[in-house]
Amino acid sequence: MSPAQYTATQAERGRKIYRKSCAQCHGTTLANGLFGAPLKGDYFREQWRGRPVAALHAVAHYTMPPEAPASLSAAQISDLVALILAENGLAPSVRELPSEIEELGKLILFQ
Repeated sequence: MSPAQYTATQAERGRKIYRKSCAQCHGTTLANGLFGAPLKGDYFREQWRGRPVAALHAVAHYTMPPEAPASLSAAQISDLVALILAENGLAPSVRELPSEIEELGKLILFQ
């Protein structure tokens, strides 16, 4: 498996989606929400370290936002995952994070 990669532009698209669809639960910093679990920090990274990106993508897609699960497209979820990677210290690359589940299954989180 290869490490996850995303672009800065993709993470910025994710930030816009996050503000609209996620911040009300997960907080403005991804880790200061009253209702949603933290999406950055040591605990988050340890929970997801070594797991395929497809797993995080699937959880986000099928359970978020809680009032409308699966309402965001696969591409929007990939943009959100790119933001999560950026906020957890992974440097951007020249390759966008794909949105196809088969491709995401070949990528690993937080090696």
